[in-house]
Amino acid sequence: SFGDGWLPNYGGDEHFFDRVAELQARAERPIDVHVLAMPPDPRELERVRDAGVRRALHWLPTGSAGTVEAALESWEAAIVELNGG
Repeated sequence: SFGDGWLPNYGGDEHFFDRVAELQARAERPIDVHVLAMPPDPRELERVRDAGVRRALHWLPTGSAGTVEAALESWEAAIVELNGG
């Protein structure tokens, strides 16, 4: 179906969280919220999780394998910290 999800860019300000809460309150059915351009920061990941966001997405840099691997490692570290590991 159409219109059953939202994919905003992450802004990190309170306006973003207000809009997520408003969308979920106004919806007549469950709405999946996925966030694009999340920073690899466990505190920010926790904030979006607590706001009901289902998935957080992050752009990977272009470059050598080392560049991409370093970005993935920072993302992995943020997820591990978020989950208490």
